[in-house]
Amino acid sequence: MTRWWSSPRPHPRSARWRPSSNRRPVREFLQYLLSICLVFTIFYFTLGLLIDWSVKFITPQQEDWLWNKMQISGLAPDEAKGAKFDQIQKYVQDLADRIPQNLLAYPLKPKVRLTEDPMINAFALPGGTIIVTSGLIDKLDSENGLMFIIGHEMGHFMARDQIRQLG
Repeated sequence: MTRWWSSPRPHPRSARWRPSSNRRPVREFLQYLLSICLVFTIFYFTLGLLIDWSVKFITPQQEDWLWNKMQISGLAPDEAKGAKFDQIQKYVQDLADRIPQNLLAYPLKPKVRLTEDPMINAFALPGGTIIVTSGLIDKLDSENGLMFIIGHEMGHFMARDQIRQLG
């Protein structure tokens, strides 16, 4: 007999009845884990698409201003390295300045910085800055190779890769 103040308990085989979580804890844990992973994956890719979409609204001048505001000291050009280092730095910048501005789809003039590092590498930073390591300079045979590398990094500027990677 049911009383008017209590509701009847559903039958175990009815559609509303669910087994308690103690019956299959491993399966439920894996379902929860998979659900959480799926939500984070969707969030991650949605955020990436949002950043890709928003890059077209950031002008190169704003990019340069933001990058200069951040003032990351570890990526600043090496100073007080000696006369030879300064001479190579000036030479590398002069090579970049030889690129006709009408060939560039990037309105800012590239700033090429040399850093003392034995690693063979060059990379583009936001704001039109290209970092070239001394290890790369040592391995190059001619200035044509260096111009190719500077042109390659300028291609990253034109594709706005350095801003996309900040996101």
